[in-house]
Amino acid sequence: MSFFVAPSLRALFAEVDQMAPRRRRRSDGAVGDAAHQTRTSDHNPDRSAGGIVRAIDVTHDPAGGCDCNQIARRLRERRDPRVAYIIFNRRIMAGNDGPSPWVWRRYTGASPHTHHMHVSIRHTRGAERDRGTWLLEGFSIVDKETKEYLDEQFGLIRGRIDRAVQRIGGRSNTIYNSKNAHFQGLVMAEEALTKAEEARKLAKTAVDQLTAVKNHLQIP
Repeated sequence: MSFFVAPSLRALFAEVDQMAPRRRRRSDGAVGDAAHQTRTSDHNPDRSAGGIVRAIDVTHDPAGGCDCNQIARRLRERRDPRVAYIIFNRRIMAGNDGPSPWVWRRYTGASPHTHHMHVSIRHTRGAERDRGTWLLEGFSIVDKETKEYLDEQFGLIRGRIDRAVQRIGGRSNTIYNSKNAHFQGLVMAEEALTKAEEARKLAKTAVDQLTAVKNHLQIP
């Protein structure tokens, strides 16, 4: 029969891919296999609702930027009302409507879910169709310790760049000052100023690139 993955879960996949574009996807999944079809599972298309699939599996690949521990933590922090339950690394956590909402409990199912995280959504039209953000708003793909280390390193690099720019500016003003008649028309002085301006631009580009990396990692 025909089936389709809930739009909200397609949005979650899209956010994970945006967060970690080079991640592995070997354990990604949506539609249940033959084993799933022998039991009740949100991976199985719901025939009564047009074949909708209300669960996905996301591959755990920390090296590729997709750490399911961090994703599960983010979903838990947001208390996302779309979530029915999450399974990962021998644990299960229910959403708002489940037992002990947002508390990890031991999971003893056939699959320990160590290679992927399972996310099921509630059987409601809102949970199925809400394509709002799951993760990216203020979400960092690195842990607190790594964030602090990177932030410190970026600060040191930016400080060095700023000091270099200041030195370049000071030297160029000493070598060539357009208001000083004694320096006007000197070829060497004009060449030095041109090089200084080029260096300024390169330094600014480096700072902009560092800022873009920080923004991608969501480091404030």
